[in-house]
This record gives sequence, structure tokens and C-alpha cells, in this order.
Amino acid sequence: MQYWKFETLIYDGNSIPGYTHASVPVGFFVKKNVLRIFFSARNSQEQSFPFFLDYDLDLQAVVYLHAKPLLDLGSLGSFDDSGVMPTEIIKVDDKDNGLSFQRKFQGPILDRTKEEPYFNASACILRDKEVWKIWYLSCTGWSMVNSKPRHMYNIKTANSIDGINWHRTGEVAIDFKYENEYAISVPRVVLKNGIYQMWYSYRGGPVSDNYTIGFASSNDGLNWHRRDEEIKILSSTINWDSDMVSYPFIFNYNNMSYMLYNGNGYGKTGIGLATLTR
Repeated sequence: MQYWKFETLIYDGNSIPGYTHASVPVGFFVKKNVLRIFFSARNSQEQSFPFFLDYDLDLQAVVYLHAKPLLDLGSLGSFDDSGVMPTEIIKVDDKDNGLSFQRKFQGPILDRTKEEPYFNASACILRDKEVWKIWYLSCTGWSMVNSKPRHMYNIKTANSIDGINWHRTGEVAIDFKYENEYAISVPRVVLKNGIYQMWYSYRGGPVSDNYTIGFASSNDGLNWHRRDEEIKILSSTINWDSDMVSYPFIFNYNNMSYMLYNGNGYGKTGIGLATLTR
């Protein structure tokens, strides 16, 4: 069993004027003890933009909040003209530690195809020897539920030599497991001692329409065993995550495992920090 204990609410999602939420946290260390956490916040039109904050794990405090969007919306008609949401940050070499970003292309590197005609979204990318591997949300279709359209999506996988051009075969990594389950999103993969470990969010089935965090393991990164029953997120007493836990990001510091995650409202209540107790 994995028992994750809530430690603190890092950021409440309401400190950037004109924006709410702090969804899908992901980060890397810019100093030994400082984690740069990227997230998306929404304006009054519900459009997402990327921001970041620096969190000092020794001080247990936010030491810097970058309150200006890192990227503007894409050009009219492009895939990101209505919102920009960071889901993965890969540090390839030493440049500016994520202080500024420029689009390399106007279009996406992982778009719809004739075999995947709906949409692709939140992804995790891992460099494994000479191959880049990606696990990504893939919409499998839509249905009408209570007179409203509802998406269905699971997690697929692909690989690449350069991290830009991806070879896709439609291989499903994490598929639906429960009756009425319809959404699996934001995979986070760690390769440890030759075993692939993945954390993700899922809803439908036993958790109704509220996201919870699941876990799976694999020997090859292709064939996964869902072990959702083995993970337990111990909710806080401040009710920021009383209805939902979602979008985990796992990292290590001082020989301890930590998790960033969102609570209620898909990040509306901010970003929390939990530790693996056993």
C-alpha cells in the first residue's frame, strides 16, 4: 500500500490578479532545495495560461510567483487559440530554467489522426536510453449523458527518436477498468529499479464524477497492471481536497517521495503537497 499524507497547501490558486485555479502542477529543481512548479490558471473567459512558482522545500514556502503568462494564446484557428496548459517540462540542457518560452511550431507535435479522430491532451514524456517515450490522454469518443455531451478518454503510448516526431500504433497503456469509468488523465511515469510506475487521475465507476488518483506498474512501459486499490491519499482537514484529488506529480527530495496534486474543482483550490509515509 501507498499512504500519502497531506503536508501543506503550497498555493491557493488566487494570488494572480484576474486569474483563478492552479491546475496540473509539474516541476523540476532549479536549486537543490527549490522546486519550480509550473501550472495553468484561468482568466474570466475560462481560458488557461501557463505560470510558475518557486517553492523552497526547506523553508516550506513559496519564494517567488511568476504572475505573467509564460505563453500567450496561439494564433486564431490554431490548436491552442483558446488555452495553453503545460503538462510536462523536460530540461534538456542548461538554458534559462524555464524563465521564458517560445513556440517551436504553430501546430501540435501530437495531433488527431484518422485512427485517433477526437483529441489528445495531457502527457508525460520520459527519456529511456536512446528513445523518448510518451504516455498521453487520448479521447476515444463522445456520448450524450443527461442531454449533454461527455467525452471518454484513456491513456495511450508512443515513442520517438527526437522527441518531436512520434511513432504511434494506437497502443493503450491504461484502459478503462470499472463500469461507467470514462476519464483517465494526466499520467506521471517514473522508472525505478527497472520498473515503470505510473500515477494518474480517473473518474467514473467507483468514484462517480469526482477524480481520484490511481496507480499502475509495468515491466516494459507498454503492458500495465492497474493497482488503484493500493494507493491512499489521506485528505487534509482544511477541506481544499474534500471532494476530489487529481493531477499528481511525483518527485524525490532528501530521500523522501513527495506528491504535488490538485484538490477540489480541478485546481480551483490550489496545489497541495503530500509525502509518502509507507
